[in-house]
Amino acid sequence: REAEDFYMEARHRGHTQATSNLGHLYVQQGQIRKADDLFMEAHRKGHTQATFNLGVLYQQQGQIGKAEDFFMEAHRKGQTEATFNLGILHQQQGQLREAEDFY
Repeated sequence: REAEDFYMEARHRGHTQATSNLGHLYVQQGQIRKADDLFMEAHRKGHTQATFNLGVLYQQQGQIGKAEDFFMEAHRKGQTEATFNLGILHQQQGQLREAEDFY
């Protein structure tokens, strides 16, 4: 509860990293809708890690198209984990030539 309060206070002060961290906390608690909302809020404020986090969240939910969109956006902003995850998504879909572009 203490971490949640800390992140909430920082979020209200405009810290996008805290917003993303609060999203992670909610993922750990199984509150996926809250996490999605917070990641989206941070994403809209230009937080690249939150963009990546949305990709992971959607990938875990089986929403591959949405996951790919967010991974691609994070990749274009230089987020290397997103690049790797794009490779994995393409490989899992049997698109090996496309996967190679991201490995």
